[in-house]
Formats: sequence, C-alpha cells, structure tokens
Amino acid sequence: MSNLKISFGVLLSILAAVGFGVFCFFGFNFDSLGADADFIGNILKALAIALLLAASVIAAKQFKQTSTNFRNCIIFEWSSLALFVVVAAFCIFAFSHFFVVTANKEEIQKKVNAGIDQAIKMYNEYENYYNARHFTYKSALTSASSGLKNSNWDKLGLKRDLDKDLQVKVKLEDFEKNLYSNDLQKEIENFSKWLDESKTAVSMWNPVMVINVVVSIEEKTKDWLERLKSISTYSQQGEDADPFEYELSFDNVNHHFEKETYSSFAMTTGSIIFAILAYIIMLLPYIFTSRHTRFPGFKAVFNPDKPSARGDGTIDRVIITKK
Repeated sequence: MSNLKISFGVLLSILAAVGFGVFCFFGFNFDSLGADADFIGNILKALAIALLLAASVIAAKQFKQTSTNFRNCIIFEWSSLALFVVVAAFCIFAFSHFFVVTANKEEIQKKVNAGIDQAIKMYNEYENYYNARHFTYKSALTSASSGLKNSNWDKLGLKRDLDKDLQVKVKLEDFEKNLYSNDLQKEIENFSKWLDESKTAVSMWNPVMVINVVVSIEEKTKDWLERLKSISTYSQQGEDADPFEYELSFDNVNHHFEKETYSSFAMTTGSIIFAILAYIIMLLPYIFTSRHTRFPGFKAVFNPDKPSARGDGTIDRVIITKK
C-alpha cells in the first residue's frame, strides 16, 4: 500500500512539473510571438524545465530513503534539492509571463476582435460591390439588347448578327468568372471560416492560437484587400466602374506579448500563487518520504569518527551488544 502511495505521489509530482513546463512554453511562445523558427526551441526549453524539476525531486527522494552510504547520499540529496531551487527560481519568470500577458487579455481581445470584424466586413463589402456592378452591367446589356439603347451595342461589344440573348449570357458569365469566380468564393469561404475560428480562439483565450491570430490577422487581411482590389480592376467592354476600395485600420498588440514591454521580473499575484502550489505538489514525494530506520542523524553522518557515517550498521551492532 505504501508503494502505491509513493507511486501516486511521484506521478502527481511529474504531472505538476509537466503542467509547469506547459505554462513556461506559453510564456516562451508569447515572447517570441509564436515564430515558427522558435516554436521547436520553445518546446525543448519547456520540456527541459519539466524534466529537470521532476528528475531533481525524484532523485532527492531516492537519496533521502537510502539505507547505506548516508554521507554521500545526503550530499547528492541536497544537491538535487539545490538544482530544483535554482531551476524553479530561474524559470518562474517564464512561467509568470503567460499570466502577465493574460492580465491584459481584455484589451488584447477587444483590439484583435475589432481587426477580425474588419476582415469579415471587408468580404461583405466586396460582395455588395460585386452585386452592384453585376446589376448595373446586366441592366446595360439587357437594355442595349432589347433595342432600347441600340447606340450602346458597339460600346458593350455586342454583335448585331449574333443571338442577343446568347451574347448577354456569355458576357455575364465572363463577368462573373473574373470578378467573383467559384474558386474565389471557396477561398473566401475558407478564410471566413478561419476568421470565425480565430475569433473563438481569441475570445476563449487559446494560448497557442491567439498568438498566431495576433501576428497574422493584419497581414492576411491586407493581402486579401490588395487581391480584391486587383481583381476589381477588371472590367468588361463598355463597363465604367471604379475598383473596390476599403479602409483598414489595425491596433497593433504585439508589444503586449513581448517581455521587453514589462519589467524583467514582472509577475502577478496569480502566477506567484500557482507557481508555489506547483512547487509544493512537485515536492510532495520528497516531503512524505521517510528516512531509513538505520539513519543515525545528521551529526553522526557528518562526524568522520562515527562508523555509522558509512551506513554499515556498526552502531546497530554496538547497541545490541550493550543490551
């Protein structure tokens, strides 16, 4: 039963170390603005932190419960604890960076969601722009082909010796293919889906996806705007239309994620509390591990004149002889 309790304690310690490492990764990833070049490095750093914390506690636990060679084992035990303290103290700032950034969550969400809303509105505006041009061009073709404005036949490129309805149909199909093709509609639909997912991720504060949205939403939206502007410059013969225009304005929030924006030792009350709780949970296997019954005490262990420092059981035999 005692082995089961110890195993559960070690498992809990490992999970706490892994959880601590995950939040360190979030902190590293925020600071690097989710750069692809740093992503693997951030994972490796977080993994190293988790391994060092868990390994140092487990090592200290094992050395603490030794039944022999007490002096050397205590030195290794304390060295393991010292390593734990150093890693914990050094990494608490990476751990805390996630919480420091999250403290500005509402402002970040407001600005990023405003940018997403602009992108969504841009597509709606282009659709309205396309529908207006389509209606105007179709009306001009229909009017000319019906004989109401025969003077526009040549202007619109209509041939008098060909079927009027067929010419109108072909020209409208060409218009639609160039200004709002099925492929373009599918691309817009896919990007709109990404925008919806991005807005959900930002609203729910998904630590991994939110940084990707922050660094890419402005660039992607501006690229799409330029593409739509370029597409809208196409015009059919006789069509008089201005290209698509849309105003974009983004509030840059990148600085909220970078460490240099804050103090080098920036932490929040929440990050300190969570870090301390994580450290305590990690140390539980060590704290609740008892020393071996043969352990003679620290004074005896570090007294070279005491044979018990070797952990060879000499004192035990002497006590029995005196009895």
